[in-house]
Amino acid sequence: MSLQDLQLPTVIDSSTADMAGEFYVPALSVSANYDRGVGFFSSGWLRMVAQGLVAFAANGGRARQRGMTSLVDLSRSIKKENAS
Repeated sequence: MSLQDLQLPTVIDSSTADMAGEFYVPALSVSANYDRGVGFFSSGWLRMVAQGLVAFAANGGRARQRGMTSLVDLSRSIKKENAS
């Protein structure tokens, strides 16, 4: 299956839609590459799309991200580095 085979909506209202369920999970499940450019990123997003990411990884998917992380995520990362 490929992205072209999915029945994705042509327009999604992100204020009312289930973005994870309607777009990210199905799209990631059949994707080989994912480039994400965001102004802000929180690891909570990973929990929301975990099902799609599992399939993405199982398919050998490769992801790249550019953007800022949340202060909570940054703090956790620094604490892990200092504990090493």
